[in-house]
Amino acid sequence: MEVTLTPSNALETALQAALADHTQAKALYEHLIKARLYLLSDGQEDPQADGTTELSIMQWHIPVSDDQVHYFVPLFTSQEAVDQAKVVMEAEGSEFHGQIEIDAPQAFQLLLTNQMDMALNPNSNLSKVVSSDEIRYMLLPDMALLPQGNHLLLLGKVLASDLPMFGAVRQILANYPSVKAGYFIETSELDIRRGGTDSAFTLALTLEGDRISDDFSRIRSDCRNLHREIELHGWEIRPYLLRSDKHDEISDFCLKKLEPFYRPSLLSKIKTWFS
Repeated sequence: MEVTLTPSNALETALQAALADHTQAKALYEHLIKARLYLLSDGQEDPQADGTTELSIMQWHIPVSDDQVHYFVPLFTSQEAVDQAKVVMEAEGSEFHGQIEIDAPQAFQLLLTNQMDMALNPNSNLSKVVSSDEIRYMLLPDMALLPQGNHLLLLGKVLASDLPMFGAVRQILANYPSVKAGYFIETSELDIRRGGTDSAFTLALTLEGDRISDDFSRIRSDCRNLHREIELHGWEIRPYLLRSDKHDEISDFCLKKLEPFYRPSLLSKIKTWFS
């Protein structure tokens, strides 16, 4: 049963606009991270020894196969949205045990810490999955959001700096004297209603000299081979050529927010001088 919500606050107005036009997503995230959200209680709060009460949050579920369901936490963007959810719950024979009002950053951190998936206003025209990539974009300054055709692209620093691929990729790049700098980025295609969908590592490279095209092609081939060797949990390494004569969003993100993870060593420069 889907209900129709009429926007009752600035967040819901921004949510409606973003669902209709993904280029309006930035305004949605600006409102969402400042919002007060509503969780549903499952009525099983346990008093603690210090006199406080531990939150007990209701989860909903959707079937994904004949014998499997997917659990998630519903989040609501207004009292009106909660009231509509109560109507749906009553129609389905579920009990309403109360609600919890909470600041969005606190809600997101709580649910991420407990590895819970979440969705805004499920079973409504203003429903939206909230992914961990989107939360990171809202909470941290190391992300960028770019419109890319009919979807959005999130760019961010690679947080796990000890991944085995770093050393392997450095070895690959050291074989190409034309490489002057390399940047690693996490990229995630984003569907505004369904959250992050396709994640990959982007290897952004600055090359110089008269072998740029040939070397870049070979580096792409080397990265494909590396991906097959070390099995990066399905994440591809996608080389991207940074051009000094063309300033695009990815170039700006690398140059303004990141330090290169690779620069030629003195030894490789000496080899180049004598080659």
